[in-house]
Amino acid sequence: MGFAVGYWMKKPSGQKAEVLSDKNAKEHAAEMEQAITFLSGKEEVTNDELEHHLNVSDTSIGRYLDELEQTGYLQQIGTTGRSVCYKVLK
Repeated sequence: MGFAVGYWMKKPSGQKAEVLSDKNAKEHAAEMEQAITFLSGKEEVTNDELEHHLNVSDTSIGRYLDELEQTGYLQQIGTTGRSVCYKVLK
């Protein structure tokens, strides 16, 4: 029998926990482009709408929405739960 020992290191705020591989970076860029295309012509979007459109996990769509907010493309309306939606700014 054996066992595994691990530890968690806290990253400084704002620092990414991992560096994307070339393949993952290309997939990420393609999914972000799909998201922007989906958002064009819309005034608002929910997490679930974009998640289903891109067919990605809830965790992934959360990261994408955060990135789109940070770049000024979206603004979050509401704080938590089903009342949250995102206003398209660009």
